[in-house]
Amino acid sequence: MRQEALDGESDSTLYIETSADRGTDPMDPEQLRKANPSYPHRTTHRALLRLRKKLKNDDAWNREARGIWDELTKQFSPINGPLWRDAVDVGPASTTKPSAMAVDMSHDRQISVGACWLEESSAHLEEVWAGIDEPGAVEWVAARAGRRIPVLIDSVSPAASMIPALRARKVKVLTGNSADMARGCGLTVSDLEAGRLTHADQESVNDAREGARKRAIGTAGGWGYDRKDPSVNIAPLVAVTLARVAATINEKPTGSTSARSGRASSTR
Repeated sequence: MRQEALDGESDSTLYIETSADRGTDPMDPEQLRKANPSYPHRTTHRALLRLRKKLKNDDAWNREARGIWDELTKQFSPINGPLWRDAVDVGPASTTKPSAMAVDMSHDRQISVGACWLEESSAHLEEVWAGIDEPGAVEWVAARAGRRIPVLIDSVSPAASMIPALRARKVKVLTGNSADMARGCGLTVSDLEAGRLTHADQESVNDAREGARKRAIGTAGGWGYDRKDPSVNIAPLVAVTLARVAATINEKPTGSTSARSGRASSTR
């Protein structure tokens, strides 16, 4: 709870902390006063000496008497939770074709197709197909994307195996790289922080956001989602993030409608 409050992940908690400075003398009266507002009047120095005697080491003393928490290595999602929850929206009509799509695949070959709709300066993201049937995914994407809607696939993703089949069906496939991932993550976060991004509150994408971790890309501050943990399926988040990048290649937002919707029920 403390770490979530410090990281801005809690939207309903006021967290106030008093603590001594890390690395200072364990019995420095000024530091004890800083850590405990009741010292030395309601909590006497003698009382702290008794507590000090009972605790076996400096770590325990720092925690119990000086308010110094153990340093945590736990990481949190690079996409802010409260902002993500506030960005839920129904999105465009089901007949509105997306500006772009993207495909990603997890370690265990679960496929996710993401889509992005642009409208003026705003973007809406959704997972539009999910399943494990690769030929079925190819057919579905080809039918919805046609020859005009760009479909981005990272060249190092397992989903890259779908690129030849999609191109054989004349789909406008874009091959992505780490720079595209860094660009997509940056766009997603900046759009979210500026209130320009919405999403459909889908469980798969929400779970992926919660489980996603940050990894550095290059040396200029770029970053992407860490794929190292095979127990976390981040493919839905990767797919919608890359769809956001692919949508930027269109000069104008797509606002036309078609009977071939950009959405479909998930198939497993």
